[in-house]
Amino acid sequence: MARLPALGSPPGGALDRDSLDRMNALGASVRAGAVSFSVWAPRCRSLDLVIDGVPARAMSEDGDGLFTTVVENLAAGARYQYRLDGERYRPDPASRWQPDGVHGPSAVVHDLTLATRNVKDVARTGVRHVNPFES
Repeated sequence: MARLPALGSPPGGALDRDSLDRMNALGASVRAGAVSFSVWAPRCRSLDLVIDGVPARAMSEDGDGLFTTVVENLAAGARYQYRLDGERYRPDPASRWQPDGVHGPSAVVHDLTLATRNVKDVARTGVRHVNPFES
């Protein structure tokens, strides 16, 4: 089983690929007491995670362009963006929430509820869901 690099890993060691968000392994994925950040940027030499009010942290690269890091105790709504090659700031391309529009910082989302008709398949994932077409 491939292991993600463990900068600031959660208690118990590195976060493995199988524990990432099943519906979207990229972006900010909330896990018990921590948030993992993953972004695919194969043309970048370096990538930093920049969270409002927190010093930037370098993300680890796995050799295939996937950059990752884990941050413990991050509150819902925390704004973040990626710094590419130490110069350009960009929002998360796999963000679940862009409160300031597509060019502003992304925000961490906790307790996501999925609205879908496909209740049978989604129920197996453990993701909280509702069917908006049922009363």
